[in-house]
Amino acid sequence: MAIKLGSTKDIIKVIVRKDEAISDVVTDEEWKSYCETLDETKLTFKAGEIPTRFLLKTCLAYEAQEVVKNKQMTVGKDGKPNFNLGYTMEETRCALVGIENPTNVPEDQHVLFIKEIDGFASKDLISALFNAGYGDDLFSIRQLHTKGSDNKKK
Repeated sequence: MAIKLGSTKDIIKVIVRKDEAISDVVTDEEWKSYCETLDETKLTFKAGEIPTRFLLKTCLAYEAQEVVKNKQMTVGKDGKPNFNLGYTMEETRCALVGIENPTNVPEDQHVLFIKEIDGFASKDLISALFNAGYGDDLFSIRQLHTKGSDNKKK
């Protein structure tokens, strides 16, 4: 069987569990099924509500991978490697490439996608998403769909 490589152009659209458009009756099983497939028909939405969709790359370019790897591991004063679990924010920052705001939400209430000078999502945006409890969903769902991920179903 031939290997399959992803492309840095591969993008997924992700809805976070805390999105107010999602009905309270969505079960853990339905949520898990959505996370694995990204099939929005697995979710139930409140009448007239549209979710916010976050656009994430499934494969990062070399420069982005380098930024993430540098956050994952540093060398301590003793010369030994230190592993940092806080890299999830940096990986999400490098992967996030856009936000689709609901059309029924006024523009002044949209979540604005802002880039830093390095071309990645702004640190303020990522901090706000993680502080609001959305960041872990963005990171973990992306991991399920990253090419070569052990978590992805065959």
